[in-house]
Amino acid sequence: QELGGLQRQAIQSKVPVMIVFEGADGAGKGYLMNRLLLALDPRGFKVYSAHSPSEEYLYRPYLWRFWTRTPERNRMRIFDRSWYRQLLDDRVEERISKKKLPQIVKEIKDFERTLSDDGVIIIKIYFTISQEKQASRFEKFATNPHTSWRVSKKDWKRHKHYDRYEAVTKEMIELTSAPQAPWTTIDSTN
Repeated sequence: QELGGLQRQAIQSKVPVMIVFEGADGAGKGYLMNRLLLALDPRGFKVYSAHSPSEEYLYRPYLWRFWTRTPERNRMRIFDRSWYRQLLDDRVEERISKKKLPQIVKEIKDFERTLSDDGVIIIKIYFTISQEKQASRFEKFATNPHTSWRVSKKDWKRHKHYDRYEAVTKEMIELTSAPQAPWTTIDSTN
């Protein structure tokens, strides 16, 4: 009820809101997003699920596909993954060098600062999970015919590089947390 009330206040005040859900695979992002959405008026938000960029997006600047999905005044945009997912994957798989990282971080911070300066409220949430709990959730999902689709080969591949993802995630959070767009981390092991 409180979330629904806050959404109505944002609509009445014509305040755009962006909520970014990021986190380790199996950490419960989808579950918590569903809980959040139940409290909201569906006419006031859109959800964008950011998967790997299409060929069209590869010909454009890094953040272009997200610029095109920023919220209108009095609307909310919820990102299931975001510009951070590609950054994490590219860092872990070493497609971004340490030399190029500062430029990408600057682009992201400039993107968020520009939106914030224009009145957009940016809420960034990162869900953590222990490696053991992640493995047990993957096994549970994979063995159930109703949820087996939720665990892909990519998920297991990322799980193998859990320590590397954890290190890169900590670095990303430190580099991209800013007063106008701070990160909130939530331990979702339990």
